[in-house]
Amino acid sequence: MKRLLLLLRLLVVALLIVVGAMITLAEAQEEGPAQPQVQPPSWLIAKSPAEPISIYRVEVRTGAPSYVIGIPGVVHFRVFARESEGEGEGGEVAKPAYVYLLNFDPRGQATLLLPNPDVPLMANFLSEGRVEFPIRGGDGTAYIQAVVTASPIIPPALQGSPEQVIESLLAEIQAQGLSSAEWGAAWTSYRVLTVVPFAAPAPCLLRVETWEGRYGRGKPIYSEPFAPVRVFIQPEAEEGQEVEISDALFNWKTIDPGRYTVRADTSLAGYKSPSPKSIYCPPGRSVLVYFDRLELEGLPHFLWRNPIADPECISTVEFDATRSGPEALVFIWDFGDGTGTEIVEEPLIHHCYRAEGKYQVTLAVVYRTPKYCPATARKSTFCRVIREVEIKSVQPEPEPVPACELDSVEFTIVKSPPRVQIGPSTVECELPLTAPIEDLKLNFKALYRKFNFTEQRIREGWLDGDSGVRVELRLLDAVGQEQGSIRRQFCTLNTDPQSMVEGCPFTVPMPAEELAFSKSLLRPLELEGINSFIAKGKVQKLRVLITIWITVRHNDLELLPDLGEIIVKYYDVAVEAKPAP
Repeated sequence: MKRLLLLLRLLVVALLIVVGAMITLAEAQEEGPAQPQVQPPSWLIAKSPAEPISIYRVEVRTGAPSYVIGIPGVVHFRVFARESEGEGEGGEVAKPAYVYLLNFDPRGQATLLLPNPDVPLMANFLSEGRVEFPIRGGDGTAYIQAVVTASPIIPPALQGSPEQVIESLLAEIQAQGLSSAEWGAAWTSYRVLTVVPFAAPAPCLLRVETWEGRYGRGKPIYSEPFAPVRVFIQPEAEEGQEVEISDALFNWKTIDPGRYTVRADTSLAGYKSPSPKSIYCPPGRSVLVYFDRLELEGLPHFLWRNPIADPECISTVEFDATRSGPEALVFIWDFGDGTGTEIVEEPLIHHCYRAEGKYQVTLAVVYRTPKYCPATARKSTFCRVIREVEIKSVQPEPEPVPACELDSVEFTIVKSPPRVQIGPSTVECELPLTAPIEDLKLNFKALYRKFNFTEQRIREGWLDGDSGVRVELRLLDAVGQEQGSIRRQFCTLNTDPQSMVEGCPFTVPMPAEELAFSKSLLRPLELEGINSFIAKGKVQKLRVLITIWITVRHNDLELLPDLGEIIVKYYDVAVEAKPAP
């Protein structure tokens, strides 16, 4: 008995210890996780500028002291500003500024967290915020550098070591003319951990097919926009809900292993729906489920599809009565819109609807010999069917937006051995934006002059270089006032001079005779923001500035003059807007 009482006392003490630890952990989570105390690398900007005291101060912390690769990380930030520039005067208040967040993983690879390339314009003008980001790199310590500025700057190039990235950032701040009172900085760190992921069971592949006649020998019944075949599965365990997987029709689809009931609804396609089937989908295997010998619901039968835009119609629809049978002689149509009946001998017909809505379409067919008619439940040479058709407006294709085209570019050549700089040269044009757009593309083509020296001599002395184009898009209102801007920069890769990627500089080989590429200039949320400006009338035209350059380095000084003449001209440079449908 004494031992039992002692055991109960020990259990109560242990329970109190656990509850106390949980309360302490909850309080710590409310206050935010403690940041690891580590000595910062020398390249980090550890605090705001000291002379004079910065108007801005930023606080930055991660959501947890450590993260596992594959689980998103979280960083929180807050921006404060002094109410007065004088030292010791006034207090601090929360105030928005332009926020730039850089993540350096344990390998030293830099990633720009804010401004995010996929967010709308001006989205980094904030007083506080929370950003999720992927955790990458191996085990070790990662760092987040936060910088706030009074006016926007161009984010730094992310190539190179952390020291080079931070040096590029500070150079841009200086280039924008920001005094030390007009920006601030802070940093934080977190641990990156790697774990071996749990191996999930291999998925199962499922494919469903519907056939008129025998499987593999009859006619496959595909889904059509106005006559869809729908497929559903329902897990047999735990009374799972039925889920539509129509994309598994004549296509392999990944599902979780298990037992399912598969059902095909072919009624909208004009066929009697077959009975459901019970299947087992094993891990790592594929299962084909087919429903064959499907019968038409009855004669006559028709489909409708292919709405066509027409200036005089809301929608022009094609009706197809081919499946009414080979003995059909005459087709009598009533499209339900008060236009009367149409009698034709061909099974295909088009009809113009002038208003949206649901219509009762009647098809009557005269047959050569008596057929069974479901509507009257008897055989006859005259059968009819009534189906409801929903008509929606079909918009015509939008008018194309004119392209902003530039025929040629004049270059200046600067020779400074062993380096030759061709350009940069900037050209400008304007593009009207009066309606929403779907895409904005840069179409670029360059032509180079052939060298007069032997290729071997050129290649032996070739050091490196870069070749690229920078595009600045300025959004203007009706009076020409700028409402925002976007910059994109592309350079050639060192493995393929014909390929262009975003971000510079890159070491490139000797230029080819011709360089051509086409690139989208807008990311999804930028496009959404621009279309919002257009819809509200804030933006009516786009000013495009295109800057082109080539830099080469060669150790044969005799070749430098000729290397500087490699350009004939750039031509067919255009920014083209694709209108939204």
